[in-house]
Amino acid sequence: VITVDSVNGVAVREAPIEINRSVNVTNPTTAVLDVPFENGYVYPTPFPQFQWTYDTRAILLSVYELRPNHQSLEDAIGASDPYLQVRIERQNSGNLTSFTYPQSSSGRPGVEIMRGPRQLERGKMYVVVLDGITTAFGFDVDPLRTIRSFVISDPQGQVVVNMLQTTFGSGEFQNIFNFIQDQNLQLN
Repeated sequence: VITVDSVNGVAVREAPIEINRSVNVTNPTTAVLDVPFENGYVYPTPFPQFQWTYDTRAILLSVYELRPNHQSLEDAIGASDPYLQVRIERQNSGNLTSFTYPQSSSGRPGVEIMRGPRQLERGKMYVVVLDGITTAFGFDVDPLRTIRSFVISDPQGQVVVNMLQTTFGSGEFQNIFNFIQDQNLQLN
């Protein structure tokens, strides 16, 4: 029960007004990356689209390169600057739940590109981090986090591999070709 006994500092002359309403207060509980939905997800274009579900007031979407010397996805995050970092405010963006990797840093209402974008390259693996931004008493608290890896497909590289396999797939070159495949080496 809420009782109103003054308005703008002036006492109400009549009997106080009582308002009977219930209010549910909940903490944000969801910030989940829906696409890519698994590690190693393959995008056919260097402009991947990320999708998520959230009830936090904002999300921070970051993309990092995963290099061969990184032992884990977290290593990639800690070892380099992001290729892209964008903050999306849920209310100001109209409850935006997807974002396509941009060619430039132009934003829109509720979407603030904080770093990048740097161009993604075909055949390379990247890490995307979705942080659900929550607050308590006006301060940001530990985010709800999802981390996934993805690859930008390299169809021309696959054509070269197929051609090498056809040409050198028998005889004395088979051992060399098997070694290249076993090492997961990439053609550049």
